[in-house]
Amino acid sequence: YFQAKDPAAKVKEALLAADRALAASPEESHGHTKKSYAYFFLGNYLQRHGNPAEAIRAREAQLAEGRLATAHHSDDAYAYDSTGNAYLRMAELYVENRKLVQPLLTEAYLCYQLAAKINPRFPWAYNDHALALFVEAQNLSQQNQSPLGKINQAIEFSKKSINIDSQYIHGYNTITLATVRAAAWMMEHGIDPAQMMQE
Repeated sequence: YFQAKDPAAKVKEALLAADRALAASPEESHGHTKKSYAYFFLGNYLQRHGNPAEAIRAREAQLAEGRLATAHHSDDAYAYDSTGNAYLRMAELYVENRKLVQPLLTEAYLCYQLAAKINPRFPWAYNDHALALFVEAQNLSQQNQSPLGKINQAIEFSKKSINIDSQYIHGYNTITLATVRAAAWMMEHGIDPAQMMQE
C-alpha cells in the first residue's frame, strides 16, 4: 500500500494517535515505538520516490523516536528493530552518495542483535540484519573489494528468519536478491557462480 501511495496523511493520523496514547499512558502505551514505525513507512515512501533530503529527515525522526522507545522500554524488540532500520535506511542513502556508512551499520547491527536477544524468534530482526549486511556488501563492491563474505552472511541471517517463520516472504526475497547479486559480481570478476546458484 505505502509503496504506491503517499502515506503522509496516514502517518499524521498514526502520530496523533500515538501522541494521545502517550499522553494517556506514557509508560504503557509504547507510543514512541509506534511513532518510530510511522516515520519508517514515510521514509520508505520518500526513498522509493527519489526524495532523499526529506527521507533523511524522516529517518532522523524515526531514529529519535526509536531511541526514546528503547529508553522507556529496554525489553521492546520492535523498538530496537525500528531503530536499527533507521540506521540501515540512512546507510542505504549514504552508499548511494558514496558517503561513510560503517558507523551507521555498526549501530544497526547492535540494534538487531539486541532485538534478537530480547526475542530470539523474531524473524524481522534477522532479515533486517541481513539487509544491513547487504548494504555493507554494496559498499565494499563500490570500493573494488569482494562483497561475497558479507553477502554470504546476509543469506545465513535471512535463512534464520525463514527457519523461524516459513511464511516470511521477506526472508526469501532477501536470499534471492543476495544470491543474484553475488552471482552477478562473480561473473563480472571471472568466477563461475554455478555452484553458488545450486546451493
